[in-house]
Amino acid sequence: MKVLKRVNVSDFFISFSAFLTLNLPTVKYFVKLEAFNVIPVLILMFVALIKGKVKIKYGRSLGLITLILVFFVSLLIYGIFSNKSFDLFYLTKYLVIVLNCVLVYFLFNKYCLEVFLKLNLYWGAGLALLYQLSMIDMNVINYLQLGHPVAASLIISIISLINFRSIRPFNITSSILIILVTMLCLLGLYGRSPLLFPIFVVVSYILAAAFRKNPLIGGGVSFFVLVFTVYIAEFLLDNLPPQIQYRLMDIDQNFAEEPRIITWLDAISHISINPFGYGPEASLHLLGYVPHNFLIESGISLGIIGMFLVLIIYAIILFSINISFAQETSHKVIACITLYYFFRYQIGGAIGSSYDLLILALVLVICSQKTLDINNKGCENDKVCS
Repeated sequence: MKVLKRVNVSDFFISFSAFLTLNLPTVKYFVKLEAFNVIPVLILMFVALIKGKVKIKYGRSLGLITLILVFFVSLLIYGIFSNKSFDLFYLTKYLVIVLNCVLVYFLFNKYCLEVFLKLNLYWGAGLALLYQLSMIDMNVINYLQLGHPVAASLIISIISLINFRSIRPFNITSSILIILVTMLCLLGLYGRSPLLFPIFVVVSYILAAAFRKNPLIGGGVSFFVLVFTVYIAEFLLDNLPPQIQYRLMDIDQNFAEEPRIITWLDAISHISINPFGYGPEASLHLLGYVPHNFLIESGISLGIIGMFLVLIIYAIILFSINISFAQETSHKVIACITLYYFFRYQIGGAIGSSYDLLILALVLVICSQKTLDINNKGCENDKVCS
């Protein structure tokens, strides 16, 4: 990926604020300030004031931001009038998420994407290097705070390496080095998802690319990839660090006793009792903690209406990922990172911290939609469209 020459100062700050939003939990390890969550919003508001005017984006991006607004406005109304778990703290968190999403929708453009990806690439690689040098205190930072940005950097490197159009020794060497240092970091962490989900993402990308090129070839590639994946999985299970190996074996042997499964079943039973929901953050007093599943938490909060809204958001995300797999390298990369966070929100995350998934979804949809709009009108200059 090369940084587009048309990136100006305002585009850089837009990219930087989106990068900060995605990596807030990790950045706050270095910047001990709880109010840091509002910094990206303030940067975007400053850029919007300087620009003076913004344009409405149509298509899927307008549909996505509308769904996000309806979802959070419903949560805010429900929370303000009828929920004992919802207070000023959560009200502020939700408002910050909404403001961030709206500003990204209006300001982010295709010229911001390359800078956004570069920032995430080097940030994750830098964190992995600091971890290898024992310069990060794992007693202070959660393994997921470190694992997610490192996994994103790994995905960027692998997908970029697969899609290199010209052989440049420096680019290939730097990508391989980043892959090695990020993999070593993820192998040393306690968590399963930062290590396994990048594998799922890369396999999904390869299979999608093969089927898109030729369904017959795709079937053959799928067979070999799945067989290869099984062998890799067996190798990893025998050679993984003990802390990850134990957690993976524990899932296989005690699936019904997995805490997440128990929590999900408990949450689903509450949803079946009251299909209209209990209000935002209601899982705190119903279950004692969030259910670690975005869809199920939405059901607890807003009932079947909330789940329906989230399912439409998911459909837009997955549709945009599929489209982006057939576009230029930077779009393939952002699609793969979004897919990683999509997987993450099936076993973790919460509505109150969903800014990372929603920002990535907006960036993905905005960039893929813009390219489609240009292509639909017809391109006289391939450099603009690719």
